[in-house]
Amino acid sequence: MSLSVVEKIFLSVSLTGFGGVLVFLALALYIAYTKMDEILSHLKNSPFVMNRASFRHGGPWGKLFLLGSIVSVIKSPGLYTSDGGASNQDLVSFPESLKKKLIALYRFGGYFSWILILCWFIFCIDWWAMGLARLTTALLLTAAIPGWVALCLWLAQGNTDTIISNFKNSSAINIRARLSKGGRFGKLTFMMAILIIVTCGRFFVRRGTLDPTELNNLSNSLKVKLSLMFWAGCILILSLLLLYLSH
Repeated sequence: MSLSVVEKIFLSVSLTGFGGVLVFLALALYIAYTKMDEILSHLKNSPFVMNRASFRHGGPWGKLFLLGSIVSVIKSPGLYTSDGGASNQDLVSFPESLKKKLIALYRFGGYFSWILILCWFIFCIDWWAMGLARLTTALLLTAAIPGWVALCLWLAQGNTDTIISNFKNSSAINIRARLSKGGRFGKLTFMMAILIIVTCGRFFVRRGTLDPTELNNLSNSLKVKLSLMFWAGCILILSLLLLYLSH
């Protein structure tokens, strides 16, 4: 049975993603088996890592779990140093060459994992059986999701410090502030929490976790942006649900 050009492209991309993930796992296991003792010796004052050090005796998956925890600390140190989970001294003295290898490995695995997820998404949906209107809606929603995520990250990039400094007495925001130091995923998670807290402020004020004065002092332009992003996210989720239920 001959394959069409589209099917050949999809198969090639899928195999590339699958092969990339296998290479990533092989490299991660190689580092976990050959460099783990050296890595742990440089992070001996970091409780977040050392509390999980016993996983190195848990076979391949245990070693991968421990390596993932270590990469998380190295990639986003601010997420762990704020509560004492990681030592600044350890991170400063950590070998630069080893740090670059671990971060490069993380990015390598992330890229190929996203390729596999995208291929799975394309494979699981019967695009060709859709009518024109349904297909157009599905494609627009698929394009809108990364657009919404990009806007959230853009908002986080320019407004995180302003938001945190404005809500010094609001525990609903303070306990989540450390997420903003956790890379793109952390910033996205923090901003999604802020969208909910600010837009649904009355609920959090009644719970006593949001200071009403601080909420009122937040600039109206920023409130509008946050509210628009919140409702845009709700519309996206509702649209996806309706598209799925109408199948």
